[in-house]
Amino acid sequence: MAEPENNLQISSSMDQTNNNDKLKKKHDKKRPRDIVEEEEEEEENVNNSHSNNGESSKKKKNNEVEEKKVKNNSGSGIMSNESFSSLELSKSTSKAIMDMGFQNMTQIQARAIPPLLSGKNVLGAARTGSGKTLAFLIPAVELLHKLKFNPRDGAGVVIICPTRELAIQTNNVAKELLKYHSQNLGLVIGGSSSRKTEAVHLAKGINILVATPGRLLDHLQNTKRFIHNKLKCLIIDEADRILEANFEDELKQILKFLPKDRQTALFSATQTKKVEDLARLSFRETPIYIDVDDGRKKDWIVQYDPPDEPNKAKVPVKEYAYDIKKVANVQSHLENLVGENYYWNQMAKDAYKSYILAYNSHSMKDIFSVGRLDMQDVAASFCFSNPPNVSININISKQRKKTRKVDGSRHGFNTNNPYGKRNADDKRQFVRH
Repeated sequence: MAEPENNLQISSSMDQTNNNDKLKKKHDKKRPRDIVEEEEEEEENVNNSHSNNGESSKKKKNNEVEEKKVKNNSGSGIMSNESFSSLELSKSTSKAIMDMGFQNMTQIQARAIPPLLSGKNVLGAARTGSGKTLAFLIPAVELLHKLKFNPRDGAGVVIICPTRELAIQTNNVAKELLKYHSQNLGLVIGGSSSRKTEAVHLAKGINILVATPGRLLDHLQNTKRFIHNKLKCLIIDEADRILEANFEDELKQILKFLPKDRQTALFSATQTKKVEDLARLSFRETPIYIDVDDGRKKDWIVQYDPPDEPNKAKVPVKEYAYDIKKVANVQSHLENLVGENYYWNQMAKDAYKSYILAYNSHSMKDIFSVGRLDMQDVAASFCFSNPPNVSININISKQRKKTRKVDGSRHGFNTNNPYGKRNADDKRQFVRH
């Protein structure tokens, strides 16, 4: 009679196992993966409850679940769960970051800031929009704060950007970070900015200098009182774009002018052969390589960077006619959203100012003239009902505008009138021989 009982027990056990398998498959189709893993854990714990090693297996499974939770807590996309408060920053920097509205760091910030704060060299791979600007600016500001840099010490940090637009954006972020610090900030870029004015500021001393490669090399070669012998940190942002713009020779010459005993940070979206060669020239010691997963690719990255001197405009433009009555008017709603949210308002102001300054920096004023812009419409595109104040020099001589002639110079010289026109109050005597 013992054998039938054993067979009955085995059969019941098999039926129970089959039912568990069916239940598992049913849940696998309807539940997310993490819930399925938890059910597998519970099921295995039940099946092993009567075995000798059941308790140890349960502990092992719990440890695996804890490891998975730690891994999943690393954040999603470009963001991490690490807060700026976890860093040992000065009160001035921490307060500025709070004013900017940031709490948690991005992946590149969480991984790059600690080694940079400790004085290590960093080679970072990060795309535009990953938050790398703060990743190198925060350690730069902290470095000069600890060293108690002042304008008489000159340039302590030099940041090289590929374009004027990116340099202006970086300068704006640095200005917010330095809000409660005594160190000063300078911007040297090409275009219509006054080189003489830049040279005067460089002679007085600029602690954090944001520059484009060409203009920086120009000052290093020709501005005699440019104080840069105490440089502590060199930052090259978007090195791949700088090299794509054929600034390789300029960068090599810049490196020859700057002190060798310094900290260096180089950021690039792609690691090309030229970037590797530049890294070998830039770093005296092997840097810490940081590569982060930026999450899915960005839908849109809008940057304004037209060519410096286009010869011809070969841009086909398609015009579409829309019935204004059929277009939803969301302008007032967007303006209210931006106006009520302090951080959105600040970001919109920075974007508006960067756009106006970049537009004004072009040398071809016949095309890029801020004076001919409808500021009200431009402000509306940034969700403002009234244009924010932007300090730019757009003064135009009224006398020059008044005396400018279409058919020639102010005196009216042309092929039909080689002697020029004489006004009614012109008392000169013309003698024909």
